[in-house]
Amino acid sequence: MELGLTAADGWPISNDRESIPIAKTEIARMEATLRLVLASAKRVGPPSHHSNCHGLTFGSRRTHIPSPLVDIDASATIQELLGHDGYGRVDNPQEGDVAVYRAPSGEIDHTGIVCWIDPLLSVVYVWSAWGGLGEFRHPVLATPYTECVVEYWRLER
Repeated sequence: MELGLTAADGWPISNDRESIPIAKTEIARMEATLRLVLASAKRVGPPSHHSNCHGLTFGSRRTHIPSPLVDIDASATIQELLGHDGYGRVDNPQEGDVAVYRAPSGEIDHTGIVCWIDPLLSVVYVWSAWGGLGEFRHPVLATPYTECVVEYWRLER
């Protein structure tokens, strides 16, 4: 079931609320390889069969963006969404900004929401969904997306 989501300029956002099963083998593999990352992160929500990281970031935790049932390039969809919604790239993040995790290939692998900045240590914390592991509040670089470069985006309107 698709929600009627559109960007600020009316551009339709591909999404789906279908329940996508989370493979237990994927969870076990991720937990085994991420013990140190998990130690610095705080789990704030269970895994969701109804949304992914982009759905958490742009769809209020209600849907998968883009729809996993449609053959569509997720990275291109998120890049387009940033433009259509009026986001601009920024160097100094603030709470409420979007953290975009870009792979060495340039594709967007992951997104989350800047939820807190530690004023003493200047550490950025992000709230994001890690597939079958659940939702986490974590230092921006403490994620399963270790190969990625992080960019920050803010609504300009």
